[in-house]
Amino acid sequence: MNRTELVQTLANFFAPLGPFVSAEERETQWLGWLKTLQEETVPSLLDLLINPPQADDYEPASWQEFEFEVTEALTAICLRNPQHWLEVLGPQLTNPSARPGIIEVIGGLGLAEGLSWLKPLIDKTDMTTDEWVRLACSLGMIGGPEARSLLKQMETLPEIPADEVLKEIKIAMDYC
Repeated sequence: MNRTELVQTLANFFAPLGPFVSAEERETQWLGWLKTLQEETVPSLLDLLINPPQADDYEPASWQEFEFEVTEALTAICLRNPQHWLEVLGPQLTNPSARPGIIEVIGGLGLAEGLSWLKPLIDKTDMTTDEWVRLACSLGMIGGPEARSLLKQMETLPEIPADEVLKEIKIAMDYC
């Protein structure tokens, strides 16, 4: 599947349902499609985060919806060989356009080893509110004492820009 076909396929999952497709059927189609993806698709999906397509390429989906689908697909594939893909995806956290999605995928893998990739983000000063929220959520998904310690550290940072981040930190701590 080339890039254009991949973008169109992802965008079609956010197309209007129409009279003959229910939300449940669309979800079944989505889950079925995820099962067909091979690990060779990871670089193409990753490229969609690093070099996002133009908005008109993925309409009717918004960027948030499209990115959500990309990260869900990445997570589904990477869970088949999480240790390997963690080592491939971790270095991409330095890429500002890919960072939000990669944070989510690392959290979705649920590996404690993912904390070594996420921990340096706490010292970054260029994080967006969205990235802080995703980081807190991912730490909660990984869980454990080290994740809880990182969440406590986040609570005290002057860079934390919004109440929504603090709310997500508190929610995430419930999972640690």
